[in-house]
Amino acid sequence: ADVRRRELLALALPVSVALLAVGLLFVIALRRGWRRERALKLDLQSNLLWLESAQQAAGIGHFAIDPVIGTVHMSSLCQDIFGVRDDEITMAQWLSLIDAEDRGELKTVLARVRSGEDATRVQCRILPVDDRTALRWGEIGCRAFDQERPGDPRVIGIAQDITDRKAVEAELAGYRRRLEAQVRLDALTGLSNRRALDEAAAFQLAQAVRGGTPLALMMIDVDFLGKRIKWLILPLHESETDRHLIGLSG
Repeated sequence: ADVRRRELLALALPVSVALLAVGLLFVIALRRGWRRERALKLDLQSNLLWLESAQQAAGIGHFAIDPVIGTVHMSSLCQDIFGVRDDEITMAQWLSLIDAEDRGELKTVLARVRSGEDATRVQCRILPVDDRTALRWGEIGCRAFDQERPGDPRVIGIAQDITDRKAVEAELAGYRRRLEAQVRLDALTGLSNRRALDEAAAFQLAQAVRGGTPLALMMIDVDFLGKRIKWLILPLHESETDRHLIGLSG
């Protein structure tokens, strides 16, 4: 019996040491895994903070739509753009913040994205909750996020306030129209010049050819006399002629 006990003890010692070593290795592996997980979490938090800071610098907010429960979750900057205080509102409430003329286009874009199309952007007018009279322009981009839910994938997107950009674009468009109009106007009389005449004649001629209709043109040279006797008149003649031309144009 003593021999048997000594044999068991002799066998138990290396087994215990082996189990202890395995346990120690397991603890070390767990600690390394915990450290790696902690480092990944810190990196993720840092990246998320960097992303949020970049979005704030660019004036971009983000949102997530869950069509199953019909909710829209928004970041703080997105809340500011839409003028809401809650970070989660219903889909119906969110769509009501879009101007009625643009709401249909946004719904179409969301439906296309949920059906599997690539990310899409749309510009629409926003009526903020905090001031329904302060119309804003926003650019909304979205894409499907949860493709493992066929038919009802979640949608993530970004929203950016482009009111200032639209104002600048409108101002530039007006400036461009004024420049184009000035190019086609005579500086003295304000009437259409030769360039405008050529463009109008080409357009009317094309219309007449296409429709098979006759085209007539009448021209009166009101400056003919002044050009012919200019060398006989005093230097003030040119200003007098200009005044007559301005009077005729009025």
